[in-house]
Amino acid sequence: MHKLTFLTPFNANLPDVNEALSLFAKQSPMASFEPVVLDFIKLFSNTLLKENQYKQYPELVALGFWLRTSNLKTKLKEVGCDHLISNEDPNKYDALGCVVHFTPANVDTMFIYSWVASLLLGNINIIRVSSQDSQSKIMLLQLLTTLFELPTFEPIRQRNVFVTYDKTSNFTNELSALADARLIWGGDESVRLIKQSPCKFNCRDLSFADKYSLSIVNLDAITSTNNSYASLLWRDTQAYYQQACSSPRILLFIGEHCPSNLNSVKQVFDKINQLAKDDAENWKDDTRVNEHLVTIQSLSIQSSIGEHAVIQIDQISAAIVEPITQDTMSEHKGNGLYYVSFAESVEQALDRLVLSGDQIQQSIASKVQTISVFGFTLDDINDAASVKLGHAAFRVQDQGQALDFSFKWDGYNLFESLSS
Repeated sequence: MHKLTFLTPFNANLPDVNEALSLFAKQSPMASFEPVVLDFIKLFSNTLLKENQYKQYPELVALGFWLRTSNLKTKLKEVGCDHLISNEDPNKYDALGCVVHFTPANVDTMFIYSWVASLLLGNINIIRVSSQDSQSKIMLLQLLTTLFELPTFEPIRQRNVFVTYDKTSNFTNELSALADARLIWGGDESVRLIKQSPCKFNCRDLSFADKYSLSIVNLDAITSTNNSYASLLWRDTQAYYQQACSSPRILLFIGEHCPSNLNSVKQVFDKINQLAKDDAENWKDDTRVNEHLVTIQSLSIQSSIGEHAVIQIDQISAAIVEPITQDTMSEHKGNGLYYVSFAESVEQALDRLVLSGDQIQQSIASKVQTISVFGFTLDDINDAASVKLGHAAFRVQDQGQALDFSFKWDGYNLFESLSS
């Protein structure tokens, strides 16, 4: 597919696509937090939450909840902008211009979250989505097309377009040349290749490359809460098959590594495994167990897994992995596999990610994105991680909220970065 395909309505009166997109990018932006945009987002949310066709897709229901006005106010408050949604001081932010979004292939709805931030600011938006299709992505784009075609939302349709093309084509260069900002999602290599495309000298690049997320768990809390941890961890795993960068792949259990505690951990995985089997429509995959086995065998060859380290092999699998390094994480494909580590304290657990000596180049500390927490206070974990990880571009969330998108992501405040 070496042509560019428009996935939402686009009025191109010119035969040359590049010329049409150039004119599109030069339009006047909207004011930030226009009432018509807030009405659009409200209808978008209500449709996802109320129409039955979307209810079988957890990621679409989650998106609908996230788009609610009350939740947006909460998310805006986190970055000091909650007053804007009520049209107080509406000129604090002005649109930057044309924002080009290069979105990830592994999380079907991520392109909506970052787009909404730019939409609220009034920017012109060109969103390149992956050519890999899924039913939830198809339904989202169909819904957007329906909403864009409503006369009320003509100003939004005129300034926002979703496109796709083969990444081997030249369109990344063409779109980059139009951009006042680029949001680049993907693996390290994909981000590097896109950043090589020439752009304006003052173009702002927001890069969201490979990140890893983890859960820090108080073993005492597991035994005292009747396995609620399993349900919360499943919530952070289910929607995107553990492909989201904020979905925990590493579980750090804090407490004594003894038979009784290990039995509690096994019960967690038994529970999650049953939840996966109960969601057979989305999670039944006869190849998953074999995929987990291949990963564990590879880790065993690397001496990262000991003789008795495998906790469970099934739709949900888990193994004790020591050390956890960039090499071991490169083996992890998501899809219901957890790397487990036990430590006596939070600080000791984080030290195992930082590494030292000859292994320091293998440390994943700089790539930690979301730390979800069970049985500890968020402040305590944030304080420990701030000291141990050596950077501030991580977030700390309650377990069950790891997938909750924030307007501050990977260290970027999207409202500051996408405004003038």
